[in-house]
Amino acid sequence: MSLPPGGSWVESSHGNVMKTFHQRFSYENSNVYSKSGSTQVVNQTIDTKSVVSATIGGTVLLSQEVHRVFPLYLFDGTSDEVGDDYSLVSVIKLGISDKRQQGFSNSSLQNAQSARGSMRVKKNLVIFGSGENHQVYKYVVTDGCYFRDVSSQNYTVVLDHSDGSCLKRPRDVG
Repeated sequence: MSLPPGGSWVESSHGNVMKTFHQRFSYENSNVYSKSGSTQVVNQTIDTKSVVSATIGGTVLLSQEVHRVFPLYLFDGTSDEVGDDYSLVSVIKLGISDKRQQGFSNSSLQNAQSARGSMRVKKNLVIFGSGENHQVYKYVVTDGCYFRDVSSQNYTVVLDHSDGSCLKRPRDVG
């Protein structure tokens, strides 16, 4: 029996089960400094895709495809510099996108988070600081979903919204 690339077979009571697996992985990254090193910007994306299948005599028993993307962005910089007084700002954005297909079942997950922090420094002492965070989470499967959107500022939740309205509801009995 000849095997395709990424393939193997297992002898079972139902016949030879052929399994194949393929994976793709890509990565992009940049890291740029400017303003004499007082500003840094990082952009990075990891992208993966994998496919696995099992067949007997050309009949597909199982097939699953998974595609994931992991973005990352970072900004860190100073401004308003006068002597030893300056402002420092940091921003970070990250997340995951995960899409899966197995037979007739599909699912997707989107989870994105962003945060921003800033502080004012005078004579090497922090005199003021603030921070905020925002996260959006969405999970969708063939028969329903879940969504949540949360934001906070300086240790206080300012938005918290969730929605499961797309979930299947029990049928009215009547």
